Amino acid sequence: MLDMIDHNEADVIITLDGNDYATVILNNSVATVEISGLKNGIHTVTAIYSGNIKYKSAEASVNVTVNKINTKLSAKAITATYNINKYLVVVLKDAKGNPIKGAKVSVNLGTTKPYKTNAKGQIKVPTKSLAPKKYTAKVTFKGTAIYASSTAKVKVVVKKASSKLSAKKKTFKVKTKNKKFYAVLKNSKGKAIKKAKLKLTINGKKFSAKTNTKGKATFDLSKFTKKGKFKTTILYMGDKR
Repeated sequence: MLDMIDHNEADVIITLDGNDYATVILNNSVATVEISGLKNGIHTVTAIYSGNIKYKSAEASVNVTVNKINTKLSAKAITATYNINKYLVVVLKDAKGNPIKGAKVSVNLGTTKPYKTNAKGQIKVPTKSLAPKKYTAKVTFKGTAIYASSTAKVKVVVKKASSKLSAKKKTFKVKTKNKKFYAVLKNSKGKAIKKAKLKLTINGKKFSAKTNTKGKATFDLSKFTKKGKFKTTILYMGDKR
């Protein structure tokens, strides 16, 4: 806002950074000019009165400093599970708490990816495919001509997914040479876990096998020739997921 005290009903030209901006008429020796949309930095506003038959011309200038609007990134720490849909929600707001829409925000969770805020100033970062471990997400808003930059860090913990191991009881004849025992390994969604190493223990003897694309592991028990009824233990040690 620029107030100018001069003569009643005098025409005054307003320039902004050397360019004509508006012409105002003084009312009771005062004119108020509202200037909007200025980028950050120092701007020069000048009021020019050209004079008339009674008064000489006059000119007055003032520097106007425009600062960028401060911003704030915020997010709550989350705990997720591998292969389960969950999102890290980040919100960008201005100094008055208003959401900033359409802003470019980057998130580093091992790799840096760009996002754009929605009408609520939010971005949603998926964690489903992240390997299980503890992360510190680094969130960055580089700012614009209007908004100041801001950063934030938030903890993201991804736990290993649960698995389900199943097997059916089997009866063999001692003299049978080709004894095959099967076990099936699936994830929490019922999908097969392939290339997983399983260990089977029967009467102190240990056997191992890997699951195929259907999550099925085949144990060769041909060398087990002891007669009796035995309880087996099948173990999956898990992996990085």
